[in-house]
Amino acid sequence: VFAFDKSQPRLNTLDERMIQAGAQDIVSSCCMDFLMVNPNETKYKNIRGILVDPSCSGSGMISRLDHLADGKGSNDGERLKKLSNFQISCVKHALSFPSVKYVTYSTC
Repeated sequence: VFAFDKSQPRLNTLDERMIQAGAQDIVSSCCMDFLMVNPNETKYKNIRGILVDPSCSGSGMISRLDHLADGKGSNDGERLKKLSNFQISCVKHALSFPSVKYVTYSTC
């Protein structure tokens, strides 16, 4: 199992959970952008299943506080469009792996 994330702290959490689950020998965490992974690289050529778990919009939350984080009101329409483009790119990239048969998309 290969796990990709650009955030080292999130990967550290994943690694800790894999140790707790006894799965540390089957999960390889990689601190990199999944979109930069070469699907034709030898170690990925036989991957048959991919779980895509991209960033979500947080739109299901009752109260968003983005406007407090950046000191101004955020442009939700623009932010959601960028996010949806990113999510689509992740799914398309997952489908580009030559042996993939199953792609599961999961987001909050």
